[in-house]
Amino acid sequence: MALPVTIRSQLPFVEDFSDGTEPAGWTFPSNWQVGSVGYSNHPIGNPPPAAFFYWNPAVTNYSERMKSPTISVDGAQQVKVFFDMELDFYAPGGLEGLAIEYRTGDGSWNEVLSYEIAAGVSVNFSLSTQAFIANVTDSIQLGFRAYGLNSYNINSWDIDNVKVKNIPHLIDVTITSNNQINSGQASVGDLILLTFEGSTALSSTAAIIGVTQVYPINLQNNVWQTSYTVQQDIDDEGPIPFVIMFTDTSNVDGIPVTETTDQTLVLIDNTGPGPFAVDTVVVLGGTVMGPVWNSTNTAIDVTVPLPPDSAVTSFNYTDGNSLTFNDNKSLIIPNSIELRPLSALTVEAWIKPTNYNDWEGFF
Repeated sequence: MALPVTIRSQLPFVEDFSDGTEPAGWTFPSNWQVGSVGYSNHPIGNPPPAAFFYWNPAVTNYSERMKSPTISVDGAQQVKVFFDMELDFYAPGGLEGLAIEYRTGDGSWNEVLSYEIAAGVSVNFSLSTQAFIANVTDSIQLGFRAYGLNSYNINSWDIDNVKVKNIPHLIDVTITSNNQINSGQASVGDLILLTFEGSTALSSTAAIIGVTQVYPINLQNNVWQTSYTVQQDIDDEGPIPFVIMFTDTSNVDGIPVTETTDQTLVLIDNTGPGPFAVDTVVVLGGTVMGPVWNSTNTAIDVTVPLPPDSAVTSFNYTDGNSLTFNDNKSLIIPNSIELRPLSALTVEAWIKPTNYNDWEGFF
């Protein structure tokens, strides 16, 4: 009988080697060890103790990888890895280096950072905090690989404060306007609202709408919102761009977001379309009598060249229905805010009579 297994995230993962012994699940081959003092009383760690690769006993043509345990990330697609590192160098000799690696599952190792000293060069890497982003699936394992011609050339490679953290992301992003006719459209004076929700608590956020920096506020829980009023001579016509920057409470930056999660957008449209005229008219099917659409025809293709308009992003159409009238029948369209003209009203109709004499028609 198979029992269900639940794998929970082990993030955030932190190892500071503070008890001075090799942590469970870690692998310390060759000269890798945990301690507080290196060569000539060099302090190991930030603060000591820490893990380090020591020069003694001297090894040649070596490549030794200290490995972390496999860390469950519970389906995260990316994580951010932090660690402190330092090189206490001894004397110029052959090539020596430290490679920072990771792998997911039982996959191959990926080298993401490398610190290398060329033969004959003398250099120290001062204590510093380093970080990288790893693409993962269900888990991550870290590798710190010391390599070189002769470990006698170095005193130690020091590693401390290893951390693996989730990268925050936005689970919901939407943009809309207060335009009374269409919330996906805006003109000068209209208010644009950009709303987003973090996957975790966010400590700080920032955003740019168009070319203007705006300042999001926390509405509730992990939901934030910011607004912007469309400006004359500042905002170009077309879809208004935006970018959202954010940091979680663990001080990890999310990847900036420039698209909504629900495919919403707001088009800036301050001017109407330019003048245009019908180009070619092609009648199809039945008895074709020039450009006249008669009762035997089945379709008509009309080409209408449109003037350039950056507010036009796509042309969408669907098959629709038509109305049939005879005698004195009429259609009354109910009153609607969408149909109230601001300055003028244009009514268009495609008319196809059902009875003809001598292929007469009307278009």
